[in-house]
Amino acid sequence: MQLQGQEKISIYGDAGGASPVMSVNIDKRFTGSNQGIGFRAGLGLIPAQTRVLGQFPHWEMEGNWKFTIPVAINYLLGHPQQSNFLELALQGTYIPKATIVDSWSSLNIEDERIVNRFMPSAFIGYRRNPVGQGIVFRLGYNPLVLDKEVVHWFGASLGWKFKR
Repeated sequence: MQLQGQEKISIYGDAGGASPVMSVNIDKRFTGSNQGIGFRAGLGLIPAQTRVLGQFPHWEMEGNWKFTIPVAINYLLGHPQQSNFLELALQGTYIPKATIVDSWSSLNIEDERIVNRFMPSAFIGYRRNPVGQGIVFRLGYNPLVLDKEVVHWFGASLGWKFKR
């Protein structure tokens, strides 16, 4: 059973997640239901790595912040008249002029290069998506593909679902 006439737009902020530091996103369902397929797009920020000072574990980064553009196709599994869903998503983030290094775990800056890039990722987690308007909450596992490595990452979101 699908509930028609619901507004299906949410706006929420991410900590962690696809951006991968922070972002603000708009999420919309394609269906006339509180569940099913949808998409999201947003604007995020990451620190722009320009130099690493010191040696691990006493190092610091110097640099500015860069904008990112996270996008996703997602699917909410659950009953349309409930607020609790399993969210599955294929997503990625466009990072203009990103610093890429050979190994993010070792921060080998001597082998860095600057490129425009798309960083793919996935999401599996819990989403509270109310039937009407109300608080949206997401929490889940978000593996990121950074160059030659898969980075195990997590994300949390908090926002508001709108109703017409």
